[in-house]
Amino acid sequence: MTTDDVLTRAEAGQRLSTTEALALADCADPRPLMAVAAGLRDAGHGDLVSYSRKVFIPLTQLCRDVCHYCTFAHPPRRGESPYLDADQILAIATSGARAGCHEALFTLGDKPELRYAAASEALARIGEPALAALRKARSNTSDLEVRRRAQRLIVSIDPTIRH
Repeated sequence: MTTDDVLTRAEAGQRLSTTEALALADCADPRPLMAVAAGLRDAGHGDLVSYSRKVFIPLTQLCRDVCHYCTFAHPPRRGESPYLDADQILAIATSGARAGCHEALFTLGDKPELRYAAASEALARIGEPALAALRKARSNTSDLEVRRRAQRLIVSIDPTIRH
């Protein structure tokens, strides 16, 4: 069976076998595949585009990884706090709520405190004694606790903004 045969079957709404579907992954020119996929999508959903209004809150832009494609993370900067403080988090969340956002998504790097002293020192300053003890027991929970605390702040101003 040729790629054109498989595309014809797919376009007709016939269920493809695993072998047929995998064969499409190897097609030399993806444009016919993309055209069939777009046609099926349009037939199933029309021109409806759905989305959910979200506000992204970058709790930190530090990360232990160095992914060369990443435009989000950066190393610590002199005079810049490694983590947003409560007022900054609330300001971003409030701005998002005013713009009609219904979700707050927290963004941060992967365990920056394992790479940067500035991050681990900031976490020690942020945390209460229980959080400090928790960090000593398991360092991978520190970012999670920062996110939990930020979530509690967001819910305190607008309980409809959650994620």
